[in-house]
Amino acid sequence: MPFPGASFPGRIEVLCVLLLAVATPATAQLPRASANDHRTIAGRMVDGELRVSLEAVKAEWRPRGEDGPVLTAAAFAEPGGVPMAPGPMIRVPAGTPVHVTLRNTLDHPITIRGLGDRSGPPVDGAPPGPAFLRGTFIRLAPGESREVQFTPTEALTSFYTASVQGPPAGRPNGAVLDGVFIVDPAGTPPPSDERVFVISSSGSEGGPSGKIVVNGLSWPFTERLTYTVGDTVRWRVVNLSGIYHPMHLHGFYFNVDARGDGGSETVYAQADRPLVVTDLMPASFSTMRMTWSPSEQGNWLFHCHLIRHMGEPQLFEKDRAAKAAAGHAHASHDMAGLVLGITVRPRPGDVVAEPAPARRLDVWTSTRAGVFREGPEHAFQLQDGAVPAADAPRGSGTTLVLRQGEPTQIVVHNRLPFPLSMHWHGLELRSVYDGVGDWSGTPESPRAPIAPGDSRAVLITPPRAGTFMYHTHGEPGHELSQGLYGGFLVLGPNETFDPVRDRLFLLASRGAVRNAPPAINGQEHLPPQRFAPGQSVRLRFAHISEDEVKTVRLLQAGKEVQWRARAKDGADLPAHQRVDETAKFDLGVGETRDVEWTPTQSGVYVLEVRTEFYPEWGGAQVQRVAFAVGDVTDAAMTTAVRGTELPVVDLDAAARERYLGLFRGAARAGASAPDQARVFLNDGQLFVDESPDGTPKPDIRYLVPLGAHTFAYGRFEDGVIVEADQARRARFVETAGAITAMEISEGNTVVGRLDHVPDVVVPADDLDRLAGAWAPPGGTFALVSTERQGEALTLVFPNGRRRPLIPAGATRFLAPSFQPGAVVEFEVDATGAVAISFRSPGAPPFKMVRKP
Repeated sequence: MPFPGASFPGRIEVLCVLLLAVATPATAQLPRASANDHRTIAGRMVDGELRVSLEAVKAEWRPRGEDGPVLTAAAFAEPGGVPMAPGPMIRVPAGTPVHVTLRNTLDHPITIRGLGDRSGPPVDGAPPGPAFLRGTFIRLAPGESREVQFTPTEALTSFYTASVQGPPAGRPNGAVLDGVFIVDPAGTPPPSDERVFVISSSGSEGGPSGKIVVNGLSWPFTERLTYTVGDTVRWRVVNLSGIYHPMHLHGFYFNVDARGDGGSETVYAQADRPLVVTDLMPASFSTMRMTWSPSEQGNWLFHCHLIRHMGEPQLFEKDRAAKAAAGHAHASHDMAGLVLGITVRPRPGDVVAEPAPARRLDVWTSTRAGVFREGPEHAFQLQDGAVPAADAPRGSGTTLVLRQGEPTQIVVHNRLPFPLSMHWHGLELRSVYDGVGDWSGTPESPRAPIAPGDSRAVLITPPRAGTFMYHTHGEPGHELSQGLYGGFLVLGPNETFDPVRDRLFLLASRGAVRNAPPAINGQEHLPPQRFAPGQSVRLRFAHISEDEVKTVRLLQAGKEVQWRARAKDGADLPAHQRVDETAKFDLGVGETRDVEWTPTQSGVYVLEVRTEFYPEWGGAQVQRVAFAVGDVTDAAMTTAVRGTELPVVDLDAAARERYLGLFRGAARAGASAPDQARVFLNDGQLFVDESPDGTPKPDIRYLVPLGAHTFAYGRFEDGVIVEADQARRARFVETAGAITAMEISEGNTVVGRLDHVPDVVVPADDLDRLAGAWAPPGGTFALVSTERQGEALTLVFPNGRRRPLIPAGATRFLAPSFQPGAVVEFEVDATGAVAISFRSPGAPPFKMVRKP
């Protein structure tokens, strides 16, 4: 599952509307934006039509409480009402006409999307994006009003959104111009007990993360929810933050009733509703409906499992300064951001009775200095005989094995120099044992974290067999990726643990920094695994890294095999879902999956785990583990995982420059070589684009230098080289000290020869005709401009960033240094260039016109 990667025109829009949330002095004359708990529907019904009025206003917004940072934000309000964060909720039954009056009171233009039926055609000049948003694109100049009328036809959970445009001067430094738009089934009133939670972003302070809020607030200032044991809880969660979120519920399972993307919604039949403790909400416009019922009293949490979104990075500088002033350099836990607190009250007459433990396990922390440059390695170790050494970590914690229904006491001994909060992830247990410091327990008596040198006992009676985890919770640093996690297996009453037929793969990170290298079972390079032909094995996968998404595949000869789905998050799948499927799935942080695999053929299989890093870091890394079935040599396993070792050489800047340019020729009939290619430089590396005619092509490949003008082709994904083609080579021909040709070979066969030809040269006078400022049709401000610099044309953004354009024709240019495969085309008449279009792989053209 890829992270959100904005297309070329999409990035232009993002660059121009990105609003950084910075603490500013309170401005008394501004109205105060109120957190929207979505209990009230905007507007009023008049003659069967919902009439809503929305005004975009400047407001004061405090996502972290009265004493927190003050943001000057753009927000929506109903006339005469307070601004809302997020905006007022629009909710109607399907088939109900909606009449919205919009007014822009800001000093800047705004663009609004989402107010319309989801089946409308695209609006002329709308930027790229989901089809339903392109059909609802509205621009409002300062002081302008507009009326919008539409009739939603299908039930779904959706939203509307707006952004402030124009030059930064005077623009609000925060924005909460998002709102929920829900269409209920015709004739069905909204459930009176349903709650709606909107995930959105308040921007960034230029630090390691954007600030994520829920219903306009950041923990611990988010709404506290109260239920009673046995209640039925119904939630809608709407993700408008532009980033994915693995949403985790402590202590209980929940059913996913429906998922959507804002344009449509899939409602699951009751027998098909996923039963999970963590659900990965996709990036950019995803929605979820969920139902659950609390069975235990106490305090619980519902939160995103990315450390960036629920941990220390979510603190504002004002929070950090206050913490430092109070002397809390290493707090017991540093939760902030996308977290909801839940208190479950007992039913009258409920009595909590604990069974006597039938078994005891002792788990000790260990620390070893010098393992990571930035900090020590930690680990949890199960005591088996003598107390484990205090300086002998294992890379990942000992896997704990319990039995379903057997009361087990686990005593955790903290030998770390800081308090320890230890969470038993996915397990159904009492709140007092859940392991969130200063929160788990009851509102009257929350349990503190385990102090250094102290120990703490928990009692767990697992009600079901499955795959779970345990890990530190709410850490202020990188303690999770330093090793404070482990696997947790629960066996059924008649099961025995067989390490040959039951394999756990704990996917995490290894290091004392954010974006640490990925690890499997605590190792960056897991040794080969051996299996017997025809023997069924249970493969258990659990993901507990800081911020990544993992894609897991099992391959034979490069192709995905089949395995059988067994369980999700420790819950067995219903019988009709335990079916053979392609051996591939995505795994968000906090999720587990069990599959059954029966290898029928001897040979080498490869388990491939691809880690997609958080978008701020970008890129991906692939780990491969050899699965040897039957009699397989070590050499065969090494080749399957690593391929042939490449003798990569280092090229200096002058050497790289020699290979740049355009190559054209004729490939042999039926050969796989192109008839043209362009070699370009990006971030100090050589890349090749085999579609330099202006046809966007996403498969831009890195050229791996092997020496003697010879290069291998690598695969370029999100800024990181993930592999190199072992059979394909590019060899450059040098004549009289100059590169004159490029030969492409596969194996020992040359499949094409391309001659180095002069680049297209656009005369200076023609470049002048292409220079100018460009805006969407009807726009009052420029998104980009083009400027001539000597013999070149440069693309310039409002933030001052400049990107050179490479001519591919008189009016067609490439922008590989901005995005590989991006194409810029000019529309020219007798007066000069009148329009500019942007095209990039996988995105529709985005057209802009010359601004006078």
